[in-house]
Amino acid sequence: MAAINFFICEYINREWLQPWLDQNQSQRSFADKCNVEESIIRKIKGNVEYRIPVETLQKICEGQNSNLSAFFKRLEEMFPEVRIKK
Repeated sequence: MAAINFFICEYINREWLQPWLDQNQSQRSFADKCNVEESIIRKIKGNVEYRIPVETLQKICEGQNSNLSAFFKRLEEMFPEVRIKK
């Protein structure tokens, strides 16, 4: 199975964090919006694979007006290799 943690962080970076930063917003303001510590955003953004807790992922999704089921659906669409093979 693909490295799911990598794909989760990559999705957050591409779809939510980078567009936020491209609008001249800060990492700190993104963290505040998502009700998480800025250090978590740095870990997600970093090159080291971060094992994001489900609670943290839920907070980030809520900060983005989303939910976990929609997140994982979009994650699978962006990265088909994370799908579970039956």
